[in-house]
Amino acid sequence: MKRKILLILTCILCVWLSVFALTACSGGGDDTSDSRNPEIVKIYNMYVASAEEKGTTPLSYEDWLESIKGEKGDDGVGIVDVYVSEDGYLMVKYSNATEYVNVGKVIKEEENNGTEGLKYVMNDDGESISVDGIGMAFEKDIVIPSTYNGYPVTAISEEAFKGCSSLTSVVIGDNVTSIGYGAFHNCDFLTSVILGDSVTNIGHFAFEDCSLLTSVVIGKSVTSIGYEAFYNCYKLVEVINRSSHITIEKGKITNGFVGYCALNVINGSEEYESKVTIDKDGYIIYTDDSDKILIGYTGRETELILPNDITGIKGNAFRNRILLTSVVIGDSVKSIGEEAFAYCDSLTSVVIGGRVESISNSVFRDCSLLTCVMFNGTIAKWNKISKNYGWDFNLAATKVICSDGEVEI
Repeated sequence: MKRKILLILTCILCVWLSVFALTACSGGGDDTSDSRNPEIVKIYNMYVASAEEKGTTPLSYEDWLESIKGEKGDDGVGIVDVYVSEDGYLMVKYSNATEYVNVGKVIKEEENNGTEGLKYVMNDDGESISVDGIGMAFEKDIVIPSTYNGYPVTAISEEAFKGCSSLTSVVIGDNVTSIGYGAFHNCDFLTSVILGDSVTNIGHFAFEDCSLLTSVVIGKSVTSIGYEAFYNCYKLVEVINRSSHITIEKGKITNGFVGYCALNVINGSEEYESKVTIDKDGYIIYTDDSDKILIGYTGRETELILPNDITGIKGNAFRNRILLTSVVIGDSVKSIGEEAFAYCDSLTSVVIGGRVESISNSVFRDCSLLTCVMFNGTIAKWNKISKNYGWDFNLAATKVICSDGEVEI
């Protein structure tokens, strides 16, 4: 049963006042009155509802009252102090004792603030739960909570969100310690992930083939990242690593490829403001001083005129955009990265800006319908462009149309 934290604190105060008054007036003898303090009854009803929701049999009112009152001394017993532990238990210190007594679970609404509708399963220990899938959730930006219905959420199940194309961002709560095998595999529109500080293990293939994932924050407790956990995350340009247990490097395949495509990696706890933005048209752009690198595209248009202020197109930016038919690259662009338009099966025409200085490997790889390539400059300028070996691999076009004529490919 969900309760607001203010209500919980009010009820705790009621316990303190009501029980203290009840015990102080009772002296050394047993209380034989049938009268019931309405404030205590209110708290008891909360306890009953919570117990029934968890499928357990609640104590009778009398037994429950005795369990929270403790053992009376000659002068009665009062409550000296109360607090709610970090894992949600009400702890009471009685006047005749030196230690706090755990009197039961308290459910705090502020910790149960995850996305509604997610699917959960009980773990084998019977005391914690795992997120097992998208369930009935409709949100694109999901939050996996620290607790759910009073139980700590400690894991994300294997393949829990596999192939979930509705997700765009994920924030993982601070009780989660493990992310299962393939948990977010092939989430096509997932762009950002923030891991909680209790995560220690990221499973094999956990985020593999998340083709629009651009930014990830690694929590401070991560000790291992599984095999190819971030493989084929071609647009993962920003990695913030808060863990002191691992070191992530740009361009390396270690730690599950997490830093392989990165433009920036931050190792440590320093403050960092993301350099990745998504503009109103759905273009993902990484800005670093005067450089504005086009990382990818989240929209659904098939005929594109790219932003006129970008300075470069990163490798794999439009890879596998199978519905893309035409692209116009502006004169502000100086470089086009490896396989930027590879496997665009429907692409038929491309206009390349006149200030391009370099074209990398396999830019138009296997674009079997691309028969028209135009360059917004002279033949002399085209010939000066640095073109990596194989830039035209399996390109259908046989010539480039320049402003003053044609040149063979």
